[in-house]
Amino acid sequence: MIAQALLASTAIVLLSFVSEDAATISSALSMFGGPISWPLGFAACFAGIWLGDLGLYSLARCFGKPILQSQWIARFADATAIERCQKKFDERGSLVLLASRFVPGTRLPTYVAAGLLSMPVGRFAIITALAALLWIGGVFAIAKFLGSQAFLWFSIFQGKIAAIVFITLVLAGMVFAFRKSGYALAFCSAALLRRFHSPVTNQRPGIHSAPMFFSRACLKAPEHWRTPKRQAPIFIQRLTRWEFWPAWLFYIPVGVYYALLAARYRSLSVPTSANPGIATGGFVGESKLEILDQLRRRCPRFTADAFLVEGQTTSERLLNLNRLCRQHEITLPFILKPDVGQRGKGVKLIRSMRAALDYFEAVDAPVIVQRYVIGPCEVGVFYYRFPEESRGHIFAITEKIFPTITGDGIHTVEELIRADDRAALIAVTYLRRFASRRDEILALGENLKLVETGNHAQGCVFRDGMHLHTEALSRVIDEISQKLTGFFIGRYDIRYENDEHFKQGRNFQIVELNGATSEATSIYDARNSLFSAYRTLFRQWRLVFAIGAANKTKGHAPSSITSLWLNWRQYSAAALSYPLAD
Repeated sequence: MIAQALLASTAIVLLSFVSEDAATISSALSMFGGPISWPLGFAACFAGIWLGDLGLYSLARCFGKPILQSQWIARFADATAIERCQKKFDERGSLVLLASRFVPGTRLPTYVAAGLLSMPVGRFAIITALAALLWIGGVFAIAKFLGSQAFLWFSIFQGKIAAIVFITLVLAGMVFAFRKSGYALAFCSAALLRRFHSPVTNQRPGIHSAPMFFSRACLKAPEHWRTPKRQAPIFIQRLTRWEFWPAWLFYIPVGVYYALLAARYRSLSVPTSANPGIATGGFVGESKLEILDQLRRRCPRFTADAFLVEGQTTSERLLNLNRLCRQHEITLPFILKPDVGQRGKGVKLIRSMRAALDYFEAVDAPVIVQRYVIGPCEVGVFYYRFPEESRGHIFAITEKIFPTITGDGIHTVEELIRADDRAALIAVTYLRRFASRRDEILALGENLKLVETGNHAQGCVFRDGMHLHTEALSRVIDEISQKLTGFFIGRYDIRYENDEHFKQGRNFQIVELNGATSEATSIYDARNSLFSAYRTLFRQWRLVFAIGAANKTKGHAPSSITSLWLNWRQYSAAALSYPLAD
């Protein structure tokens, strides 16, 4: 029996050198019985695929490098061009390498390029190992949940995906080429019309009027419209900058790692025990007001006031809002936000009672009013402490930068947003927020703040802020945290005026505290690599699981999967009415 299993696993390894997909499907079939168990099949398949990847990389690096440096290649590409390619591959190679595992027909050229351009062997090995685990794990998951019949569907889909990818690339190339030719055409047309229209300005309308009008319109167009730039379309730029990836794509590796941790701790919901003092540990559906109330009672000096706006109807809530503002001396502007929310959804800076009325008419869910802390600085401080520890730790600090555009007295708000290299990538979000001001022309030197909430999904810029970390700050954050019943891990969102005061642990206000699913948002610093972002997130989730497991042993039972699902459904239904955040 052992010999038979060894022979079968060896066959899978060898088969992976011929066809990785065939080897993956064959190993997944071990889940339905056969000479080997599915863990052995998984390991054999992974070993074969990974060794094949390393072998292809080694061949390209050992034998392809001399060819790349030969005089024959030099006829077609000079050394500077190759150096530029190597620099670009160093910047984006990790992402391309990971993506190539899931796009048929791209693995061979990508792995050869990695070898030719001398990607560090350690990085290549780690990324290809992670990609292989995700790929094989996905196929095994399909087999587990859909049965052996799923392989028929898988083979049909796989046969079509290459054609889909090819067509998509062709269409993208056509759009890109058309865009470039369009720029050139507009530029040349304007030049020709300027050449042939009459310089006389008081001539009667005639054949020259249209060319003159058109050339003037071209001359008045924004610079980024008139001048043909060598720049990829926005959707291509977003794909090459991982901080702008859609959440469902970015969190695939995190989801896989979460599943591995759940298997290790034998519970999918053990993270909900990480913070016994917060409903579901801060996983989903927790009340922001309950957390802020506890903070206000224990640490009023460091907490921004927040109160529930009660009432069944819009008019009742508006009357109660007026009462709360008078009673607690809350003045305009102030913050309105849902009591249950995530990723800054529904948070609005209210500058008039008319705006408050509009908010109440849109949002049916419970709403809280919070005193607006001007700042102008904001950070996210991620903190953790194990139950048996006497002192907690600051895991990460995120410095939040609120982007602005500056008027020139000529261009509209929309034109200024689209001309900004970063703002253009999330122009849809900004233009929805400023829909009523899109055509407004800002005065020379006038600044427009594009986002008010310190949330990356809403357009805020995140930077690693660990330069603000001091022993004094760590001590104060730990003192606040230990005053909160049942809080062990999460992120404080804090506003303050002065860096030096903040580093001394004074003169700041906590505007929100998030629990188990909060992130060390410094990962979204554009200077970070994708690999370092995942490394930080994986470490963070290890902490959440470990703290949850420690609290579980002390009698704090995790929430049930059913209750989490119901909370998520309830939140998702309510979030449909949330307005676009500021």
